[in-house]
Amino acid sequence: MQGLDALYNAHPGEAGETLLGACMAGLDSAILDQDGFVSRDTGSRITGFFGAPDAHDDDPDRACLAALQMRSFLSRFIHENALGDGVTLTLCAGLDVGRVTSGHVGPKGTFGIVGQAGVRAAMTTRVDRLSDEAGRVLSEASVQGAEFQPEVIRRLHKQNDTGRDDNSVDAIFAELQQQGLIEVLHAGDGDMLAFCNPIMEDVCYERLVVSDRKALHHKTAEHLCDIAGGESNVAPDTLAHHFAAAEIWERAFHAHISAGNAAADLFANTRARDDYAAAQGQSATSCRNLFDKKTHTWRHLHSAPQYQALSSSTTAHDSGNTQNAHTSAPAAHITAA
Repeated sequence: MQGLDALYNAHPGEAGETLLGACMAGLDSAILDQDGFVSRDTGSRITGFFGAPDAHDDDPDRACLAALQMRSFLSRFIHENALGDGVTLTLCAGLDVGRVTSGHVGPKGTFGIVGQAGVRAAMTTRVDRLSDEAGRVLSEASVQGAEFQPEVIRRLHKQNDTGRDDNSVDAIFAELQQQGLIEVLHAGDGDMLAFCNPIMEDVCYERLVVSDRKALHHKTAEHLCDIAGGESNVAPDTLAHHFAAAEIWERAFHAHISAGNAAADLFANTRARDDYAAAQGQSATSCRNLFDKKTHTWRHLHSAPQYQALSSSTTAHDSGNTQNAHTSAPAAHITAA
């Protein structure tokens, strides 16, 4: 809403408060009439949530109707009330789709909703307050996804020689559980942990620089294979994801082919088609990379002093036969490659 300050200045005191109250109540009603939830932000912004606490199949339609009703109400409000000279009320309405956190909070158990941006900011703050070791463990876990195998994290720390043994890594897991950041899905052999909030997983993953992400995806894939007793015992779509993220295109290609074959055997045709398409794209990427690498090698050797000396020597030795001089140089080039 724009223009509310001008409205209050034109009608100071109780009269202005009455007009403001009537205006905001009418805008709220447009959301409530569509069974939405009103979250009054600071200032003149109103946020309506649809789908929480009560979900409907047509929540997107309800959000659109609420926005239209808000604009219609404001037009009537301006027409029916003498707002004064210089007072112009305008309404800008936008629609968005995303995750929210909702629940009953506070001593009175009041229902509340926090949008994704607010949750992300809160999650980022929580991660920033963790120790460097705990934050690193969360980032390493986020490479696996919302659910992760702690054994992979233990092996990563052994491989990187961080000085932390299994007990110290498990102590970090226990600390993170106490803080409500991760939870145990099942313990014992093949134990699994999970992030309590998917936005926390996103926050931790985004903290990794690109080079670290690629390296961790590669190492994670290798450790998953070792833990399972071989690459054939790991879900091919999992390996395809990690190898593609690590930009190891040839292995990602084969993993996607295996995933597509497995999906086709189950008559999951859409999924199989997507896997085959991904394999085709990675095959093309792999070929381009190979071509670029070979081209770079060719150009590098062609400009090398040894090649230039060899080419000059061959030309001087057989200056009477230009054809032989030209065919000798490429032959030497290929042999050097």
